[in-house]
Amino acid sequence: ITAGDVKDDFHFISENDIYAIGKTAPDDNKVVHWGVTNTDVVTGSFSGFYGFPNRFFDESIVSKEQIVKVTDAQYQSLMEMHNGIPPYGFTRIEYDPPVYGATTPTGIKLGNSAFPGLNNAHPRWAVMAHEQGHNFFGGTSTFYNALADSKPFLQESLAVLSAFFTYHDILQKKSQFGISDSTVNSLNFDFTNERNYQQAQFNSYISQGRNFNIDNVLTSQALDYKMIVYGETYGWQNYKKFSRAFENEILTQFTFQNDGVSSTEQSTYVIAALSATFNQDFRQDFRDLNFPIDDALYNEIHPKIKNYVDAHSIVRLVGPSILQINKEGRWS
Repeated sequence: ITAGDVKDDFHFISENDIYAIGKTAPDDNKVVHWGVTNTDVVTGSFSGFYGFPNRFFDESIVSKEQIVKVTDAQYQSLMEMHNGIPPYGFTRIEYDPPVYGATTPTGIKLGNSAFPGLNNAHPRWAVMAHEQGHNFFGGTSTFYNALADSKPFLQESLAVLSAFFTYHDILQKKSQFGISDSTVNSLNFDFTNERNYQQAQFNSYISQGRNFNIDNVLTSQALDYKMIVYGETYGWQNYKKFSRAFENEILTQFTFQNDGVSSTEQSTYVIAALSATFNQDFRQDFRDLNFPIDDALYNEIHPKIKNYVDAHSIVRLVGPSILQINKEGRWS
């Protein structure tokens, strides 16, 4: 095995075989050969795993039947978040050893570094939902793609938001999705770690000087954490409204994007969309983080976003329950 074969701290790839050294081997100076035996295809109603070695499922504290129930539920949650508009009808989850997580035109890819054995035997739920989030935003709206402009700021932050939306939606509907209590415990483990990570990155953004840069993932993570806190404070189901602000149909109400979208325009738009969604004015929250805001643009687009998202999805809190009326007048 050569140095070029190293894929992470202790996993190695040589052609179609997988090796390990260090903590997973009986002796730190020896190499263990696992080999690869591809499992049968594991599918549910809305998602399936293709080409994964049996080790992926053997390492998991969650059964393969429950794993695919969760990925089915993630797809359905994102469908609900996006007003029933999907990028594809079925999520194909493919094995690609060198990657961590990636998108494809028909789904996502996971690699060796996303295996449960490297996550205390828990599947990387947040990674899977994150990659699907990229597809649900980027694969359904040219307006979103124009706004995000291939920069991490919106691309990554909205993928992280998507993952957390699925988590909280699944917790609310675990019986409907057929998710067991032990699987919920696994989801709690992974998303607690993910939330702690996003909070740590938010703190790093502050300690490093609050340097806003749409090309820097750390800036997107500052936005991530604020959106997580807003969901926890005001209700996660409101993000169904928020996603409407990135649909193609709202495009005709604006012209600022016609000559390209600047970093200030990206920042102003997402802050206006959050404010419209939650019936708050979050500008000071983000000014405290040195996010640029064009007040003239904000004042122009905020009422248009609010009118659009309110007309297309009205979310009302009724005690602990949430009732939603969509634009066709149906309740859910």
